[in-house]
Amino acid sequence: MSESTGTRRASGLSRKGLKGGSVGLLGAVVIGVSCIAPAYTLTASLGPTIAEVGVQLPAIFLVGFIPMLLVALGYRELNNAMPDSGTSFTWATRAFGPWVGWMGGWGLVAATIIVLSNLAAVAVEFFYLMLAQVTGNASLAALAGNVPLNIATTLVFIALACWVSYRGMETTKKLQYILVGFQLLVLVWFAVAAFVHVGAGTAFDASAISAEWFNPFAVDSFSTFAAGVSLSIFIYWGWDVTLTMNEETKDPEKTPGRAAAATIFVIVVLYMLMALAVLSYAGIGTEGLGAGNPENQESIFAALARPVMGPFAILMSLAVLSSSAASLQSTFVSPARTMLAMGHYRALPASYGRISPRFRSPGLRHGGRGHRLRSVLYGHAGAVRECSLGHHHCLGHDDLFLLRRYGAGLRLVFPGRSVRRRPELLFQVPLAAAGRNYPAGDVLPDGEGLAGSGLRFRLIGGRHRPGLHPRLRCNPARRGADVRDVQAAPGLLPG
Repeated sequence: MSESTGTRRASGLSRKGLKGGSVGLLGAVVIGVSCIAPAYTLTASLGPTIAEVGVQLPAIFLVGFIPMLLVALGYRELNNAMPDSGTSFTWATRAFGPWVGWMGGWGLVAATIIVLSNLAAVAVEFFYLMLAQVTGNASLAALAGNVPLNIATTLVFIALACWVSYRGMETTKKLQYILVGFQLLVLVWFAVAAFVHVGAGTAFDASAISAEWFNPFAVDSFSTFAAGVSLSIFIYWGWDVTLTMNEETKDPEKTPGRAAAATIFVIVVLYMLMALAVLSYAGIGTEGLGAGNPENQESIFAALARPVMGPFAILMSLAVLSSSAASLQSTFVSPARTMLAMGHYRALPASYGRISPRFRSPGLRHGGRGHRLRSVLYGHAGAVRECSLGHHHCLGHDDLFLLRRYGAGLRLVFPGRSVRRRPELLFQVPLAAAGRNYPAGDVLPDGEGLAGSGLRFRLIGGRHRPGLHPRLRCNPARRGADVRDVQAAPGLLPG
């Protein structure tokens, strides 16, 4: 009996039919890097972070790296003890019971819905920008602002990403080698070209690298430091996808944890290189090409690519496009395997625990319908995102219906006094799952509207009492109630 099999039996886990041994350490690291999307993340975050902390940007990146590394090491130990594609769902269920485990799994799904709509929207924007640069027709870039066309193109990107993900990890890995390799090559090219300009005296605001840049205590105030760290922490997230692939790696107990740590190290080295290149070339001025200029902060590479890379500036647009597209595709990996585990262990309907017999990847009953419904949700989430940026009251009854019908359990409810008295309210969500007779639910904002009220929503809807896989049941005495009494909402997405 292998060590992996022994660990699974000891921890009460079971395999789900995924294709084992299809991803090695290098492939896992590449997929982890692609999920973080360094080119897209840097172009969107360098400007705002520099505006907060100035030349201490490298120091802030290092400070943000430390908690991410510690979390990655913690995840590695959890994976060594309990390698399962459900990751947080499985671990939390075993440690704290099915309520907390289900919440962890649902949280990942909800976060992914939001992230995917934004990644697809970014890919669409840079797609039309690329077309404008290639054809020399600037009006093509404005097509990204056409909402119906934007949503249609977004759905095409999502459909392609779904198709690649459905074909399994080997197809995903091959595609990511190309997309990640290209964006890393362009980023390194940009950094080297920037340093060459600095050395030749042709930089916009040449600045010599100083040890003071690496000193986090040189930041003006604690509030500025906290703002910078808050920005820097989020630019590392995405490496956890390496752990959800653990059942498909060549060494499920060691490879995912090593890949997570290696991904963090690769990213911090890349971020430091790019931060030093931008600061050395552009400085932190608020005029012209300065990195502190508010006009450059939305996309710092769009402002600096042509001065730094000359006629090859279009490659940077392609790199950001490939980065967002690669992240869009690899981001599907994690929630698909989380829902697979939740279906396998009966925290979701059994159809979510089924495997494609051909590709041995997560598959759903009525998969075509499920993908169409998800596409509607992601596309509408993109429209809501565009809408909420400019208006606080732009959602009508049709919008609320779509959000409710296709699973906008995207709002959290924190257990107050009434919830503590009636714990079954905690996991109610506004869903009418396809093919099931759930009572109609309502979304009732406490504030001025969907965009203006943030997370302050009451969630009212149908309830379902799922059975939980016996192997994942915890000791009932630890929670004061039997597992079978737990109320949850398995219909997270139509299935």
